[in-house]
Amino acid sequence: MAESNASSPYDPNPRPLLVRMLFEGTDDLDLSALPVKTDITRLPRTVYSEDAAWLSDQLPHVLRPLVCCVASDAGRRFLTNAKTCILGGGFPEGSIYIERHGIWLPSPELLTLLLCRSLPVGTALMAMAELGGYYAIGLDGLLVAAPPVTSSTAVGDYLERLRLYRADLGQRMPRGSSRASSLAALAIDGAASPAEAVLAYLLCLPREMGGYGLPRPELNRRIAVDNEVYVCDLSWNEGSCLLEYQGGAHLSAGRAAADMRKGNALRASGRTLLEAGRSELMSISGMDRLAGLLAGALGACVAPWSAEERELQVKLRAELFSAGLSA
Repeated sequence: MAESNASSPYDPNPRPLLVRMLFEGTDDLDLSALPVKTDITRLPRTVYSEDAAWLSDQLPHVLRPLVCCVASDAGRRFLTNAKTCILGGGFPEGSIYIERHGIWLPSPELLTLLLCRSLPVGTALMAMAELGGYYAIGLDGLLVAAPPVTSSTAVGDYLERLRLYRADLGQRMPRGSSRASSLAALAIDGAASPAEAVLAYLLCLPREMGGYGLPRPELNRRIAVDNEVYVCDLSWNEGSCLLEYQGGAHLSAGRAAADMRKGNALRASGRTLLEAGRSELMSISGMDRLAGLLAGALGACVAPWSAEERELQVKLRAELFSAGLSA
């Protein structure tokens, strides 16, 4: 997909794909390389070893073991480099996608349900942030720009559609549906990096989950000031309160100068602008200070932490950071 959307060699001002998506949106992107929806409503009864071997060859970049879903326990097989899991019952149209080799894949919304079956809460939320964000993480741990393939709202809508579909068939919802619905209500959309997602989750998740319980931010909002448009990492109250994450990509002289101009313009327009870096994100005490400043700017407060809440915070941070964080 990145190749299909590379800047033209004749463009006098070529811009990275991420910049184009953040400033111009994704409507004009060529998405033909992505899997497409089908009207398939049931999973295959079984998968055979030769098919699994072919599948493994076609997807060398996918983490092993491959997980192949089948419709019933009778269809489970012992496979090399793959395992089978049961996903029975019917599914509404659009639940199954097909990619260019003819391989069936779960839709992003159905994939979210499957991930929520077993992943820890923080890891599942980071997976949802990736599916609904402007980045993807390769097996080598490197980030690539990618358009959102779903959103927290789309996941919630799909689960409701699945519930009604199953009710008409007299079937129960798949395992993991309730957890997926709860986490979709907490997931953030629009992050441009894992660091932005982690920062947003730590600040806004409820205290009983290990977060600071502050209001939910909007990520990468476009804000016009005079004749310029700026994209701001985290924003609250229609963009009147902003938080910028200054990661490693902001350390170059040119980027630092642009950040300074951006910050000056936003502050001069009457907005509150806070900044955070890796030192705040990776430190509990640093996040405590940042959350306190943000709470004051929002007219909120952060209550003192109990020992039990700190344990939850440490657990949440470990789960969020395990999802390929690159500050």
